[in-house]
Parts: sequence; structure tokens; C-alpha cells
Amino acid sequence: MPKKMTEKEIKANRLNSAKSTGPKSPKGKEVVKWNALKHGLPAREIIIKEEDEKEKTKDFDDLISTLRAGLKPEGC
Repeated sequence: MPKKMTEKEIKANRLNSAKSTGPKSPKGKEVVKWNALKHGLPAREIIIKEEDEKEKTKDFDDLISTLRAGLKPEGC
């Protein structure tokens, strides 16, 4: 069972959370935009570009199609 927080702890958390508003600058937003990425199935962008010669767009699309067909994810 989680510890019950005191009123003092709750107040301190509220004050701290008001200061934590995330990045404001375009550079800061660029740095954190991938933080929540868990997998690339519903990705809007390909992270590894074709010019890197590590992964070709067709290979990526084939992989995604295979994964979607086999895993049948909902909402993608």
C-alpha cells in the first residue's frame, strides 16, 4: 500500500509541478520529441532516413506491413 502523503508534501509537489512546464525553445522541443516513442508502428516519420543507407524506405514499409499483419494492433 502506498504511503499517504502529508499536506506539506502535497503542497511542495504542487509548487514544483508548476515550475515543470517542459521545453520552450524549438531546440529543446526537438531534443525531447522522441522521448515517448515506444515502437515505430504508428510513426509519422521514419527515423532512419534512406540516404543513411542503413535502411531503405521499401524495407521499412515491408517490415511495418508484416508486423501489422502478424500483431494486428488496434488504433494504428
